[in-house]
Amino acid sequence: MTPVLPPDLPTVALRGVPARYERADAPRRAYAEWIAVRLAGGDIAVFDPDHVCPPGYFGRPCRVALELFHPAVAPNRARATGLTPTGAADPDSPPAAAGLVLAHHRHHWTYSGPVATEEEIGGERRRVVRHVLDAPQITLRLVVDVGAGTLLAQLREATGAPPVGAWVALAGARPELLTIEPVGRIAGGGRCAGTMTAISI
Repeated sequence: MTPVLPPDLPTVALRGVPARYERADAPRRAYAEWIAVRLAGGDIAVFDPDHVCPPGYFGRPCRVALELFHPAVAPNRARATGLTPTGAADPDSPPAAAGLVLAHHRHHWTYSGPVATEEEIGGERRRVVRHVLDAPQITLRLVVDVGAGTLLAQLREATGAPPVGAWVALAGARPELLTIEPVGRIAGGGRCAGTMTAISI
């Protein structure tokens, strides 16, 4: 099976201020796996199921490594850049991103388990489940410069990806938190240098 994250992800970072995610119409526990992050373009909801962001970081400027999970990819002929909300900071309203593809990252892994497909059997479309063992898989991520920083975009399919140097628009993707650190400090009170590396969690 694939690890949560490969160990050699490229360096990506945006500046933002994290906060506890709350909604007036739902108890806090209903969104315990989400945080809010204030970026230059506005507030977005970010999926953080492993609680990578400790509560002590809330309200502090941080370097944030984000991955957009399975975005719809379209050409960006205007060469716009940004990561901006499409509405309120809400898991059901993922932000829109636009920018320049700087690199591809391919992660090769194997999968063992059930695979469901739609097949035509006896003139009808039916769902068929088969079990595979050590089936080779490829996860392709784009490194995208969105103007105020960089992020990763994990594509649904490894084929047909936009090339390096392409301008893209990304929509409908859940932002996921990879790593986070306060701006200007590291563990032990030292100064940070450069940008944050997205490491395995």
